[in-house]
Parts: sequence; structure tokens; C-alpha cells
Amino acid sequence: MLDYALTGNPAGPAILFLHGFLGAHDDWDEVVQRLAPVYRCVTIDLPGHGRSVGASCLDDYGMVATADAVIEVADEAGLDHFSVVGYSMGGRIALYLATVFAMRLDCLVLESASPGLKSTAEREARRARDAAWAETFESEELLIALEKWYGQPIFEQIKTDPVRFDAMLRRRLTNGPREVARALRALGTGSQSPLWNELAFHTMPTLLVVGEHDAKFRAIAEEMTQRCPAMRLGMVPGCGHNVHFEKPQEYTELLQCFIPSA
Repeated sequence: MLDYALTGNPAGPAILFLHGFLGAHDDWDEVVQRLAPVYRCVTIDLPGHGRSVGASCLDDYGMVATADAVIEVADEAGLDHFSVVGYSMGGRIALYLATVFAMRLDCLVLESASPGLKSTAEREARRARDAAWAETFESEELLIALEKWYGQPIFEQIKTDPVRFDAMLRRRLTNGPREVARALRALGTGSQSPLWNELAFHTMPTLLVVGEHDAKFRAIAEEMTQRCPAMRLGMVPGCGHNVHFEKPQEYTELLQCFIPSA
């Protein structure tokens, strides 16, 4: 069973939150605090993160097992139906959930997420890259590995507020290097079966949240909306890849406008 926290209005509509790689359930605290008076919020530690660690085999960290485990959390929390909000890795998991467990979901919010890589060659190259990063996390001091990870251009915007970035980095130091390496090998984009073809059959109301300065994921989201009429774009000015961290108030307002409150 994945570890999770349940907060908010017990009589309100339920929202499950799925964090990104290296995150944990408390990544959503600023958003959940704003939503709690109206919504019932379930924030989950995904495999290899937070307190969801120590699984016996690598398959337990994969997409299928993770989706099943998220549904187990919903069942234990007594939720027959719910919305799902997912960021990056969590967004890819959320889209898979919407494909396999559509009858349980009310609506979907995908932040800086994709349906995966389209070609076999792209996936093989990404698996090799993910494996190299996993080795970095296993072989180097965690702080050094984290500094390298967040040195990638896609994370440039989150470092414009050094105080908040340093606080986030300190939270990341609670991760176990071996655990996040296992998660990256099993849940990385290179290991995911692409869901692009499934978009033609996707009818669930879906909001694609992207940052103004995240050109890569803006382009992905625009293509997704072209392929799927049920999806619409929500762009947040002045931020990059991690929208809910960079602009929590604006992000919360998007959710409040999109996810029904009753």
C-alpha cells in the first residue's frame, strides 16, 4: 500500500494528487491548504518516494503496479469516484489511470506531462538516459546528484527564487538514493508505453497545465489538445516546468475553476 495523507472537507469532491520524480505527498501542501475548505484532498507518496519505499521487486515500481496501488489508496479512503491531479511523472501516471480506470475518475489535470515518447528509438534513448541518472543517484552523494538533476535546463525557472528552491532541495534530501533510482528505472518516460493513440478515445474533461516558459511541454500540450477535444490548455504566465511550486495561487485558481466543487 502506498503511503498517503487525507485532508480537507470530508463531504467535498475528492481529488487525488500525484507528485513528480523526487517529490512526495507534501509537495502539494500549498495547493491543498487553499483547496481544503471545499475539497477532500488525498496526497500520495508514489513508489520509491516519501514513505512508499521498500517494495520487493522492480515491477512494484512500474506503471501498472503503481496505477493499481493508487486505486487501492482510493478504495481505502472510501472514494468511489474522484478527480486526479498529476505533475510530470505523476501526470503520466494520471493519464494511464484515466485510460484504465476511467469509470472511477471525474476529471483530470495534467501538469507538465506527456503521453510518453512516440518512437521505439526515442524510448530506447530515454531508457539509457534514465539508467545513467539512476546510476548517478546510486553512486554519488545525494546533494550532488540533486544539484546535477536540477541543473537541467528544464528546471531553470524554479531557481529564480533561491529561498524556495533551497527549501525544496532540503525536502528532496529525505529521499533514499536507491529508492528513487529504482523508481526512475521503472517509471521513467523511457519505460512507459506511449498513450498517444489512446487520446482519440479520451472523453474525460482534462486540463493541461503548462508554464509560459516551458516550451517543450507547451508544444506537447498543444498537440494533445489538437488530438483530443476533451482536453484544454491552461497556461500560467511567468513560470516554467513546475507550475504548482512556482505559482501556487494561480495554480490553485485553475483547479478551482476546472474541478467541480459539488
